[in-house]
Amino acid sequence: FFNRGSGQDSLFNVLKAYCIYNPEVGYCQGMGALVSLLLSYETEEISFWMMERLMAEPKYALAGLYKPGFPELLRQLEIHDRLLKKLDPKLAKCLKEKNVSSVAYALRWYQGRFYEFPKEIFIRVMDIFLLEGRKIVYRLALYLMISRRKLFFNATDETANEIARDIRKNPFTKEAPDTDTLINKALQIRITRAQIAKIERQYDKELKS
Repeated sequence: FFNRGSGQDSLFNVLKAYCIYNPEVGYCQGMGALVSLLLSYETEEISFWMMERLMAEPKYALAGLYKPGFPELLRQLEIHDRLLKKLDPKLAKCLKEKNVSSVAYALRWYQGRFYEFPKEIFIRVMDIFLLEGRKIVYRLALYLMISRRKLFFNATDETANEIARDIRKNPFTKEAPDTDTLINKALQIRITRAQIAKIERQYDKELKS
């Protein structure tokens, strides 16, 4: 589908139509992978309207990941940091001391829903995302970091950042050597919608003050 041809034309058509439909958002890197996935299952028209709902529905809130200033993206990165601090405060402290910023390692995870990972991971994430919203994104992002906590503790500032960057190239570990195991491990991360909503409210309140 990603080769030039009718699939590429369909991708262009849907993205162009959405840019015209919602010029406030326009086009941003990462949208293409999402539309390509939709087009692999549906027609251009249905893919367009699915994209529109994913952008507009509060459950998904994708538009804010791509709007100028990336308000929802920055919000989700901050929530990621706060969830990590709650789940594994020692790791969160270690990453802060070694200048490992979620903006550097997780920005593309949240904006692209892991589209840079092996395709089967992206498909599984999006499948769960459609059912339960962004909780799966937090869960997988947090698992990817927590599962490497020993590496981060033993790393220097420089190598700690390399470890974080290398996750994009190889998300698998000995404990999670394949997609099924990786997703199952991520689903075991104990966070709830109520926790996420509470942190979101706190963040939004701080932003307004």
